[in-house]
Amino acid sequence: MLLLFAFTAYLLSLIWSRSEASCGCVGASGTPTSGAHVVRNVFLLATCATTWWATAHSASPGLSHYAIIAAPATVVGITLLYLGELSSLFRTTHVK
Repeated sequence: MLLLFAFTAYLLSLIWSRSEASCGCVGASGTPTSGAHVVRNVFLLATCATTWWATAHSASPGLSHYAIIAAPATVVGITLLYLGELSSLFRTTHVK
């Protein structure tokens, strides 16, 4: 969780410096760093913190709980992984 926090701070510094550098989040993607990357990381940090808190304060879940959550978690994970690319689909471009 600490490493994800540090990487999110790095992404924010890239955005504030107006650098066109790619974060390299998904391999060799040339997508410039944007707010979508930060939103994704903040969501992941919140998920990590909530999960850590919930497991520290409750009994461990059974196998059926993992089976029920696996499919939605996979869809959310893939969506978050490609959030930058998905947001670029809805971005308007100005043609001159």
